[in-house]
Amino acid sequence: MSLKAILPSTPPRGEFPCATSPTKPERHPDILHALINTYNLPEPVAITILKAVYAAQATLGPKETQTIPPSEIFPNYIAVESRGFHIYAPNTSQGGNGSVFVGPFIATMRMQMGDDLFSPSKPQNIARKVSHRPQKNGYSPIKKNVSKLIEAVSPSKKGLIAPIYSASTDKKGIRHMMMPAYPRSFANIKWAEVENPVHYLLSKVGTVCHALAGLHKLGLVHRDVKEGNVMDDERCKLIDFDTLAHTFQEVGFTTGTVDHLNPRSFGNAENTLFYQRERQGLQRRCDDMFALYHMGLNMTLRLCSELIPPSDQETHQLIAELMKPKIIKPPQNYPTFNTSELRDIGMRYPHRAHFYSRNDSRKIPERIAIFPDVVMYRELLSRITAKLPLSKAEATHLLSFGSFCAKQKFKSDAERSKADSAHTELTVMLDSLKTSCSASSRKRGASSEPNAEVQKRQRKATSLPHEFDENTQIALPEILTV
Repeated sequence: MSLKAILPSTPPRGEFPCATSPTKPERHPDILHALINTYNLPEPVAITILKAVYAAQATLGPKETQTIPPSEIFPNYIAVESRGFHIYAPNTSQGGNGSVFVGPFIATMRMQMGDDLFSPSKPQNIARKVSHRPQKNGYSPIKKNVSKLIEAVSPSKKGLIAPIYSASTDKKGIRHMMMPAYPRSFANIKWAEVENPVHYLLSKVGTVCHALAGLHKLGLVHRDVKEGNVMDDERCKLIDFDTLAHTFQEVGFTTGTVDHLNPRSFGNAENTLFYQRERQGLQRRCDDMFALYHMGLNMTLRLCSELIPPSDQETHQLIAELMKPKIIKPPQNYPTFNTSELRDIGMRYPHRAHFYSRNDSRKIPERIAIFPDVVMYRELLSRITAKLPLSKAEATHLLSFGSFCAKQKFKSDAERSKADSAHTELTVMLDSLKTSCSASSRKRGASSEPNAEVQKRQRKATSLPHEFDENTQIALPEILTV
């Protein structure tokens, strides 16, 4: 279905077929008013849009969606569902499994999704994830029941997991999932604007651990833990659960999530790269905590990059050494490495993380990325944090956190700290930071204490839940230090 240009002699609304919502006809005036006000539309245009929406609604079941594409009279997509319609612009945020759109949802009847109430008179911004490909065989039982699984998470962790409002499918088999829209994700935090950034970082990563602990206790693995899948509001929310799987399935990481950067996953250094070539296209078993510690390192480096003055190029170069791998390509005019070259590179970097890459579909030659090891992370982070415009206590705790993440990332999967233990460790570290420095200890030119309202907001935004499951009541005996 598409919207057609409005004729000069547009008839009155009462003469349109499907002129009122098939769900709640009496709410048509509220729906029309909401659409006109949201987009500042002439009434004939709004009526034409609603005519198409109502006609689509009349054919839809409770788990079905029909999308009206942009047209010459309205430049946005309209995803129509049985109880309302979602309007969003073509620009999007793309992931490995789908695209995410944000825009107003106008309910055609009073309804509740999750804990939120929706009314025809009050459009609300929501997010919609649309799969890239049709779900030919349907979703697995775990994905069909994802909302019920989230509801099963213990109350202390429920507030840390974003709800899914609804899931539906269009006639082409494309999957649609509606969920709340959040102001920002971990990927776009402006660290220079954050009060007490080290406290904020530790508390936020701690809450992600707390959320993962709830999923892992249910025997589930998220498979796509990264900055873009953690929404940041008063209590950060873990999102994107269409990749969930049971731990007994021994599934790999989802497309786009960091994979096999741990050299201890591949045996001895000599055969690491050779083994990676042989297993190209295969994945080792997913470990959410490996991805979480990788995310913690990335966030530490982003924080440092934003707080270090641009004039300090020497320190920014150190940050770049940790963020950007050393790329090794085959000898000139050769698309691949031979076996002896792969083994030689592995021997030259026995303690560094390797990543082998080749894309046959695009005829891209082989390449090898060599990442820092734990010792290099620790040494360079020590030099970087010393240059931050922070108090000594804050810099010390940031270094402890970064070193902790590096150490855990490079452990074997069996030895790596699990979500509950990591949450406890970060809580201890955070409590130590609280006692070591006050909210005004940050030395970035602040001339006075934050006012009472700012302090209240900071405490609310950075508070870390202390409710643990029974098996995590024992606090760590010591605070992590470098």
